[in-house]
This record gives sequence, structure tokens and C-alpha cells, in this order.
Amino acid sequence: MIVDDPLKAGDATSEAKVQEVIDWWDETMPTRLDDPAKGTRIVVMQRLHERDLTGHILAERSAQTVHLCLPARYEPARRCITKWFEDPRKTAGEPLWPERFGEVELSRLERKLSPRAVASQ
Repeated sequence: MIVDDPLKAGDATSEAKVQEVIDWWDETMPTRLDDPAKGTRIVVMQRLHERDLTGHILAERSAQTVHLCLPARYEPARRCITKWFEDPRKTAGEPLWPERFGEVELSRLERKLSPRAVASQ
């Protein structure tokens, strides 16, 4: 099961909305897998809040939890390596997807967006 952006950016400052997503994940999602013994739940999202769904999942991390973190600009101190993927970038600041968001495009976004938006996007 793949969940894409369960929390809207505009709701990230609402404790009630953040908790609503966490409750949904804890109380509804476990019943949605066709085969609970073999099923996988995947969350694709930007980080919006310390206690957002990703923060909740990481706080309760189990042996099965895999966290794939890929910032738009490479951060060597946070290099992501999982059993299925290793970030191939080597140079600090190197774009994740230069064909779509190269230096010019990333710099333009960094000037236009707030620091918080840049960090979360």
C-alpha cells in the first residue's frame, strides 16, 4: 500500500490534523493490507513537522522499517543507504535530479521559497 503526502503542508501546524493522520495510520491502515503477513506499507512525503507521520513512524521504528531520505541537494552527513538503495551522489550540494531540478532551477526555488519550504520540499 502506497500513501502519498498524507498531510497537507497547510495542515502541518495543526496539532489536530497531525494527530488525525497518525491515528489513521495506526488505527485504519493496518487493516487495509490484502495480506498482512506479506504486505508492505510505503509512505512518500515531505517532512513538514517533527511529529508528522514520518516522525511518528521513525519513533516507533521496527526491524522492518526502512527510511529512504533523499534531499534535493546532497548532504554527505545524511547519506542514505538501505539494503535496496544507496544514494550515488558524492559531492555536497549535488542535485538529486539534475535533469529536472538542476542548479539554476534549485537556486531559483531557494530564492523564492521560505527556508522552511525549501527544507521540506
